[in-house]
Amino acid sequence: MSSSIIMADGSEFDPWTQNFGSVPIKCIAQGLACEHRFAGQSRFEYTVAQHCILASRYVANGNYIGTGEEVFSGSQKVKLGALLHDASEAVLKDIPGPFKKRLFSYKSIQNKLDKDIFRAHNIEQLLDSPIIKRIDKELLDAERAVLFRGYTYTGSIRVEPWDSKYAYYEFLRTYRELWTSINRVNS
Repeated sequence: MSSSIIMADGSEFDPWTQNFGSVPIKCIAQGLACEHRFAGQSRFEYTVAQHCILASRYVANGNYIGTGEEVFSGSQKVKLGALLHDASEAVLKDIPGPFKKRLFSYKSIQNKLDKDIFRAHNIEQLLDSPIIKRIDKELLDAERAVLFRGYTYTGSIRVEPWDSKYAYYEFLRTYRELWTSINRVNS
């Protein structure tokens, strides 16, 4: 039995011996676009890819909560960090919170993969960014209000579920736009 995961492009990824940062972005986009939030229990199809795109857009709009990080909220690197904040779920899956809190080895593997992908994109300093965590939490509240009955949300984030194919292409488009912009600035 192999310890590798076969990726969308036919390559194999061994999480025990390979760096997740070397996984092609198309494979990450594929995994996230096929992975549903909330264990697939929502009223509508809603992918992790869309969640990540909205996190990136939300931080881009500067609609943050709190003080002290506002100057960084619109930066391309923070937008990329928000886009990639759940990239590890492309191979690990989106484990619902009540389980994730008790799966300590899962969390340590997820942390390693997150570190790999953030390091590969030179944004390792954003791994535990409070602004990305706040955006993630506010998105959770907005998503629940749309995807489940009995929840309300009065904030500014709007969630309109996309199909997985659109989420895949939009994830790639957003990634390429951000990565190109960051590398242009660094050239």
